[in-house]
Amino acid sequence: MGRLTKHGSSSALRRALFPDGFAGEVMNLIHDTWQTFTMHRTVRHEEPITALLADELVNEYEKRGWPWFIIPEVPVTDATFGTQLARTDIRFFHRDFKQRISFVVECKRLHVRTDSGFKHLADEYVDEGLLRFANSRYAEGLPCGGMVGYVMDNEVDKAFNRVKTEILQKLPALKMKNAQALRHPSLVLKGRPHSADTAHQRKDGNFLVHHLLVGVRSRTGS
Repeated sequence: MGRLTKHGSSSALRRALFPDGFAGEVMNLIHDTWQTFTMHRTVRHEEPITALLADELVNEYEKRGWPWFIIPEVPVTDATFGTQLARTDIRFFHRDFKQRISFVVECKRLHVRTDSGFKHLADEYVDEGLLRFANSRYAEGLPCGGMVGYVMDNEVDKAFNRVKTEILQKLPALKMKNAQALRHPSLVLKGRPHSADTAHQRKDGNFLVHHLLVGVRSRTGS
């Protein structure tokens, strides 16, 4: 198994984690699990949705007999001062890898209706999620990560197009070379229309983010 260095991951680690490998297994597990995932109609905020989804993912990979473990809400700490910089939503570890080697998934809501009106939140998806991967705050030293967008009104086509537009408007900040750095659909989520990959040129190496948007309304239970 490849080791991590301050300059990024080794070639052996890259082969193990992407373009398919563990990263593809995680993203497809999220997609497949969501197809039967239900929650109470009052669950409308990001944190409880993610907590419930993480529990369901644990149940599903245990059924499959996969040697994983999942830790939700993992703090990201400044290596010098020990202060908390952020929190990642779900971190997946494969028991065959060292504990430092993980696949980080960040989750964001999209198309939210509030008392003040409708908010698409594609800007927050990019600025408070994807940008943190691009600037190495999330998944430092690793080759890839994932993002899941909860489309709260189930208008997934509209939300997906808005997210793509938002990404293309911020290519320099996201350390993306050009529009070709956004690929649709994702290579690891073959045939999934609401998936994409974005390639980022970070200081610690080239980094790939796998994106998946899922609709919420049709999954809401009573």
